[in-house]
Amino acid sequence: MPRLSRPILAARALLAGVALALAAAALAPAPAGAEPSGFYASASGLYIVPRDHESIPVALPPPYGSNNWHDLGMEPGAGMLAAIGRAFGERWRGEVEIGYREANVGTLDGWSGAYSGAPLKMAGGVRTLSAMLNGYYRFDVEGFAPYVGAGIGLAGHRFNARSKPVTIGDVRGHFVFRGHDAVFAWQAMAGVTRLVADNVELRLGYRFFGTRTGQFGGDELGYETHNLELGLSFGF
Repeated sequence: MPRLSRPILAARALLAGVALALAAAALAPAPAGAEPSGFYASASGLYIVPRDHESIPVALPPPYGSNNWHDLGMEPGAGMLAAIGRAFGERWRGEVEIGYREANVGTLDGWSGAYSGAPLKMAGGVRTLSAMLNGYYRFDVEGFAPYVGAGIGLAGHRFNARSKPVTIGDVRGHFVFRGHDAVFAWQAMAGVTRLVADNVELRLGYRFFGTRTGQFGGDELGYETHNLELGLSFGF
């Protein structure tokens, strides 16, 4: 199994710490401090559930490439977010966000041809760095502040994965997916925040994050993920 990178280990530690703080905050009465009302900074950890993706390995000769879609079974991953934003009154917020995500490829399936030993086990995956512009609308509920939001921006994918050895006809080798691309990205968010100290909020949220199809050498790959977010916002 691939070794987790330091950013992902840090994201998991942040998720665990914020989860404990959120549980404690839910049981305690809301403090009388002020919510962040001007500029703020936030940091969040993500638990990522990618959708299985379809890829065309156009670099392979027919019937293995060209018009044959290959299904990539993705495994859950993790990530981190950091943002700087501003509150506009009590309802609206806007921010600039930087994000990092990692997700592994588990299996490769779905092609036709001489080889019928699918699905193949895979090693490696996709690392994604994103820059987003987000907008939020908040609602007033006693002790909590539910919100909805949306964002657009740019995502840079780095894809590096290969299958276990496979024999097709007289040739033995690997299916290899490798390359990087920058593509348009979008996301939709919903969740709830709770004030835990003066100008400090806890956030529990969900976001759907997706991008346009990327080109990785001779391959095309879509990217869509479900994200569970736990984080903190600090007003200043």
